[in-house]
Amino acid sequence: MKSKNPLQPVSLSKSVAAAVTLSCSPLDATSLILQAPLSVFEGDSVVLRCRAKAEVTPNTIYKDDNVLAFLNKSSDFQIHHASLKDNGEYHCTGHKERCCPVSSNKVEIQVQELFSRPVLRASSSQPISGSPVTLTCETQLSLERSDAQLQFRFFRDSQTLGSRWSRSPNFQIAAMLSKDSGLYWCKAATLTHSIISDSLGSWIQVQIPMSHPVLTVSPKEALNFEGTKVTLHCKTQGYPPDTLYQFYHEHILLKRKSARFAQEASISFLLTEEHSGNYYCTANSRRGPQRSKAVRLSVTVPVSRPVLTFSSVEDLNFEGAKATLHCEAQRGSLPILYQFYHEDVILESRSARYVGGVAINFILTAEHSGNYYCTADNGRGPQRSEAVKLFVTVPVSHPVLTLSSAEALTFEGATVTLHCEVQKGSPRILYQFYREDVPLGSSSTPSVGGVSFSFSLTAGHSGNYYCTADNGFGPQRSEAVSLFVTGKCWVPANRPPRLSSLSPIPLEICLYHPVSSPSELLCQLTSWGSQSSFCPGSARPPR
Repeated sequence: MKSKNPLQPVSLSKSVAAAVTLSCSPLDATSLILQAPLSVFEGDSVVLRCRAKAEVTPNTIYKDDNVLAFLNKSSDFQIHHASLKDNGEYHCTGHKERCCPVSSNKVEIQVQELFSRPVLRASSSQPISGSPVTLTCETQLSLERSDAQLQFRFFRDSQTLGSRWSRSPNFQIAAMLSKDSGLYWCKAATLTHSIISDSLGSWIQVQIPMSHPVLTVSPKEALNFEGTKVTLHCKTQGYPPDTLYQFYHEHILLKRKSARFAQEASISFLLTEEHSGNYYCTANSRRGPQRSKAVRLSVTVPVSRPVLTFSSVEDLNFEGAKATLHCEAQRGSLPILYQFYHEDVILESRSARYVGGVAINFILTAEHSGNYYCTADNGRGPQRSEAVKLFVTVPVSHPVLTLSSAEALTFEGATVTLHCEVQKGSPRILYQFYREDVPLGSSSTPSVGGVSFSFSLTAGHSGNYYCTADNGFGPQRSEAVSLFVTGKCWVPANRPPRLSSLSPIPLEICLYHPVSSPSELLCQLTSWGSQSSFCPGSARPPR
């Protein structure tokens, strides 16, 4: 765009020009300025702004010295969708108060193409019937608008190809037939269709083949495992000796081979996972290439060694918890048969048709402890995981506290043994002994059978005893056992006590106390219930 500053007035008509000429005085070029964008592209919205000083009133805008529009209330003129027809030289005029007409600078606008005219290109202008063709609509965006987005559409003669506009400049025809011969062309457009440009036509003639080669695969196995050597054979009949054979995988050329004498050619390779897909071959003589029917080859990837993982919701393997075994092979073609084992005994079999492996759930019991593994097989033989050892912890039951004494008496100086044992629970178990809620001692055992705690009795050992057992799930407490310790038993040598035949009382401790005279003996019988009576003929204890 170019800017000019002429100082002469521009007339609207002959009569006006004469008037202007009569009242004209030297023009101030800075009194009226026409502003426009630095660059304009097709489809742009362009605003031409006639800027005037306070004493100047803009009234007309010109293109190539022809009146384009009269400016009324606004000093702006808008071109909504710029095109090449808007190229030209623009200026505006106005009237200076109490003086004369004034003219602005001149601005030259050159509308630039957003993109070049498209060109249609075909992957083949003479494709063989049945072969694919790719149409490409080529165009070039302006460097200043390289981020603009375009869409494309393709045509054969007057018929539209495809159902809609596409962002891709390519259009794939999977198989050209004889009826597909014709004049092909394309359109390129902006997303709003404000700019649309057509390409020139390109004629495509589909070649009619005389016969078709036959493609076979050997060995013919139900499962073509990765690493297996396979051979593709392309056979023809009636072709000349100098026929050129070409092998394709998913429309990608693998190899060319010339057969000078035999009417076939072959290629061999070791299978990998990437070799799965459709294969075909072509035979090209002087009469043009002929294509075989496609043969699909599915490569089976043997399973890798599976990985067995164990998890539980509570993250603790205790009896009653819900556990999950998950078996997965990181590599291998589906479907895959998974099997779970516990100590070489099969638990369950499951077939997976999707990636991610399989899982089984169960509620843990003590019998679930042991070694687990899984296998994966997709036809090449099972692969075994490493073993996972599972130890199920059984929470302890309520312990039982028992008391025993070698002398069968609980008097001062006697040795008493407390024994605490649970009937159920996984080792290691921590046992603790208490007297009146005060810890006496603790012991941990890695095996069943409980633990014992022994001590010599003193008068201070009387009270309630209990024990607890814990193997990680919280302590379980036994029933309390009461222990009453008596003083030392003292009996005069010349008069042993006589006991009355009272109602049966569990005799546990007999304690004789010295009294005021040797003839008076106090005989006290005690039991767990602290019952007492006195020997006949003896003195009653003072109340």
